[in-house]
Amino acid sequence: TKMIFFIRTHALFHILVVLNIIPGNICINHEKDLRDEDVDKTWKVLMNGYDKAIRPNYTGDATMINLDMTVMRFGKLDEVNMMFTLDLFLRQEWIDYRLRHNLPEILTPNLGHDSPPDFIWTPDTVFLNAQKASSHSVTVKNSKLDIYPDGKVFWGLRVSVEANCLFDLRNYPMDTQACDLGIVSYGYTIDHLLYRWRNDPIQILNQNLSQYTLTGIENKTIVEQFSMGKFALLKAEFTFKRRIAFSILQIFFPCVAIVCVSWISLWLHKHCSPARVGIGVTTLLTISTIWGSVNRRLPNVSYVKAVDIYFMASFSFIFMTLIEYTIVLNGLKNFKKKFVMKNAYKEISKLSKRVSISLSIDKVKMPNMRRYSEPCRSSTSIIARYQRKSENSFLLDDANLSCNQISQKFYEEEFSEEEDILLLSKKEVAEKHPAFMKLYLELRKASIVDKISRILFPLLFICFNIFYWLKYNDNASPNKN
Repeated sequence: TKMIFFIRTHALFHILVVLNIIPGNICINHEKDLRDEDVDKTWKVLMNGYDKAIRPNYTGDATMINLDMTVMRFGKLDEVNMMFTLDLFLRQEWIDYRLRHNLPEILTPNLGHDSPPDFIWTPDTVFLNAQKASSHSVTVKNSKLDIYPDGKVFWGLRVSVEANCLFDLRNYPMDTQACDLGIVSYGYTIDHLLYRWRNDPIQILNQNLSQYTLTGIENKTIVEQFSMGKFALLKAEFTFKRRIAFSILQIFFPCVAIVCVSWISLWLHKHCSPARVGIGVTTLLTISTIWGSVNRRLPNVSYVKAVDIYFMASFSFIFMTLIEYTIVLNGLKNFKKKFVMKNAYKEISKLSKRVSISLSIDKVKMPNMRRYSEPCRSSTSIIARYQRKSENSFLLDDANLSCNQISQKFYEEEFSEEEDILLLSKKEVAEKHPAFMKLYLELRKASIVDKISRILFPLLFICFNIFYWLKYNDNASPNKN
């Protein structure tokens, strides 16, 4: 009876060892001094008759692969090619009962330029969304293999991966991108191979990127249905937020400066057509050049980006300055058609000895000049200007009058200083000289458009910037595609 009990107990013990419930090495008496010959002999015994083409426990349950990674650094996040690069250490663990041994420590063979798949079975792990992937082999193959006494196998290697990433640039350059790295078995379905993350599965050693900040890491374990069946899939998702400082210096600040330069034309005289048109056209071409250079650094997408909206708004504000000047010129032109210059001159000539008249050839002369030595020319305009002395006085900006309608003797007269000017109220001028007052009111309309634009354009641009930054800072959410 005792013999039968011993035989049954001994048989049960070996069954538990085979089923990996009890490590086989606990039944072995280890020597205190381990010799190199013993290690070499153990390695040869393990490799003798080992079939690396068959996974452990092929007819039993699926082999569980425990996986984790350490990202050494992130490379370039390329928006044009829709990809990101990372350099990482990938570590995998699994149980292979065929590799149990009786050594008192972990067996770590030096593989040199070989790799574990050359000796033992390893999972056929691939990166699902990788464009390129390579393992490092300087000075030897960057691969580590540990075989534990209980048959647990650890395989670590260093790889560089260029993976696809679907960039969503609708909020560029205030965008946040989510790029993931998929890990899956190439040929084993979930009936043969399962993946799971270890504790603290993703570690980052270097988070420094030139244009992005790493804001989040997420790991997922899912089962993906492919044409060949269901596969276990691990996903490592990295969230990056773009740094805005570069875009402010290279995009937004130049745009604001160019728009402000275009507003200088609003302070120029309405007859300075070359200057006003030149400033408008130059700033319009400059903003278009910057817009094109920014888009050349980005992929050709079919949707409107946030930076495009800012460029379109800046372009519109510059274009409106040209439209504003066109309105001013058309107002003066319509006035010339509406009034006969002879009649207007008759009313002005009545006041010629009571007001200070400034003649301008290509520029406006000051009203307190004592003598006008410039000769009369066909393009000369007379600028009749009342000096503002009180609330009842008024100012006539300008009137495009031909020199042919004014006698040469009128220009040779000696005018008095400002103290001799007789100031008239608006009411008095309207009663005694209605044509002159009508001329004054019509000419003032062009100046009013300029004065309103000087305040309205900057105010609208400030409101646009406030709305723009509030909107796109709130909408800067990660891409989940």
